Amino acid sequence: MMMMLLLMMVDIVAACLRCQAVFDCVVNSLKNVVNIMVVYMLFHFIFAVIAVQLFKGRFFHCTDDSKDTEEKCRYTLFRTKTT
Repeated sequence: MMMMLLLMMVDIVAACLRCQAVFDCVVNSLKNVVNIMVVYMLFHFIFAVIAVQLFKGRFFHCTDDSKDTEEKCRYTLFRTKTT
């Protein structure tokens, strides 16, 4: 009985060491994944800025048929008081 308990304890310790190795591997790989995600987001930001500068609102179209010009179709978010 005591021998089996000792073998179970040795097995548990060995499993914990394997789990620690797996945990260390996951933590080290997450550092690399974060670095890759930072570079990925940087590329997205760069191409978004380039797209905004390149297109400059050329894809605007009015969905309200009662408006004649683009200026009438656009709206303002804040109304200012005029005196």
